[in-house]
Amino acid sequence: MKIVVLYSNHGDADCARLTQMWEGLEDVQVFELTRQMTDPEQEDLVNEALETPCDVLLMCGHGTSYGLLSPDFSQYMIHEYCAPYNRTNVVGVFCHASEFAKTYGLHGFYTSMFISNINEAVDYGVTCTTDEIESQNQEFCQSIHQLLEDEVPISEWIDHFHVSDEDSSVAQFNISGLCHC
Repeated sequence: MKIVVLYSNHGDADCARLTQMWEGLEDVQVFELTRQMTDPEQEDLVNEALETPCDVLLMCGHGTSYGLLSPDFSQYMIHEYCAPYNRTNVVGVFCHASEFAKTYGLHGFYTSMFISNINEAVDYGVTCTTDEIESQNQEFCQSIHQLLEDEVPISEWIDHFHVSDEDSSVAQFNISGLCHC
């Protein structure tokens, strides 16, 4: 299974842990956007990633309901004009990715608001510790890794994530926002 990763790397701890989703998997091509790149270099890399044939397109980093942000937050790298409309096996792991996907009729597996640091937890009124956030985020990334490794169809991914009363408040928040559309 060929996996293309479009990784908008802000250079923070939130983005650093995302690499756990694909590290060690076979047949992965990573297109990493960094803050050291110029806007035209980033745009060229995004176009190359979107044009590369693959079985799964994984887009990750920081984002909003308007799309995936550039590493310096100056522009949207994936937005309404370059969304992967013709693909069904898309995975969007960035804040509000599901809202973006629903707005533009995209298909795949997406996160909603996803707490990846204590400031986000405070902003959304989720009581938890930094350790709970780190643990839940690591578990989530490892779950994505396993689903990719096992070549589970993306249409079945949502069934692998369940919320229980025993889960931490951050896990309950993050998992309840997942969607397949």
